[in-house]
Amino acid sequence: MRIFFISLALVISCITSAQETNNNWWESYNNSSSKTAVRNKPDWSPMVTKIQASLNVDWMSGKAADGFEGSVGYSLGVSEDFFNDKNLGFEVGAYYSKSCLSMGIGDDYNTSIGLNYLEIQAMANPRLFFETSSVELNLGLAYNFGMWGSMSYKSKDLDVNPFSRKASSNGALLKNNHLSMLYGVTFRWEHFYFRTLMHQGLTNIANVGSNKAYLWNWDLSIGYIF
Repeated sequence: MRIFFISLALVISCITSAQETNNNWWESYNNSSSKTAVRNKPDWSPMVTKIQASLNVDWMSGKAADGFEGSVGYSLGVSEDFFNDKNLGFEVGAYYSKSCLSMGIGDDYNTSIGLNYLEIQAMANPRLFFETSSVELNLGLAYNFGMWGSMSYKSKDLDVNPFSRKASSNGALLKNNHLSMLYGVTFRWEHFYFRTLMHQGLTNIANVGSNKAYLWNWDLSIGYIF
């Protein structure tokens, strides 16, 4: 009988020890899972300011684009990103953007056109979070207001503004405003981000004749987030 009670006490002791071990393991697992969930969503502010610099490749499409070739421009600007800490953000920005094209007269494509725009962008940004980074899609619209333009031949200024009546006896060569569709991808790491964005012209910018032309830009940007 004495041996029976000693054996029973040992069995109860083993069961209690195993239960405590299981409880400690479960608590440790829960704490680890909770920390992982927090790490996968960085502690970023709900609204941030972004500054951005871009290089853009410009070209035109449409029947009125015959005789034009693409070139390289740039843009600088600032934006506000709302719901920056959510899986769906909304971004509004204002940019100075310069688009550059070459115009051919016969086989001579030495006439350069510079188009200077104030561009207002509005985009939805669905995103996925990682430990210290995120990747997001960008989809939106841009309104481009032509502030001034220039034309030159072999780097010599022609004193002609393609947005003004000096460009053609029938009126301005190009319309000074248009809409673009925006779509691209942004990769963010802490306070820095890289963005590639397509600007697809939606409205006609040709102002001479009945044919239409649409301005496209593809840009590669680097930005900093405050």
